[in-house]
Amino acid sequence: MQDLEHRGLPGSPFGAPAGLIPLLDTDRGENLFGLADADTGTWRLFSCGGDEALYYEYDMSFSEWLHRYLVEEDMFGPRSGVFYAGPIFFEGMPMSETEPLTS
Repeated sequence: MQDLEHRGLPGSPFGAPAGLIPLLDTDRGENLFGLADADTGTWRLFSCGGDEALYYEYDMSFSEWLHRYLVEEDMFGPRSGVFYAGPIFFEGMPMSETEPLTS
């Protein structure tokens, strides 16, 4: 969390109206968060690998970030790229309490 304070996110960046939003996590414990800039409305992406407190900021769209991750670039920090032979599954999250998950 200390690394996030250096990036202009003082205190706990979770749970606030302009806080970090979890976007995805991997089976290796890596996480990607999004943050909407209150002034400009642009998105900032922050990733962290596993239990590390170090966050990496990416100045790109989510679709570009995801593409780079899927083609094995280091998107969770140095030497974090990994090859998955596939297949990759996307899971649709329910939009209400009664709606089921879709694959």
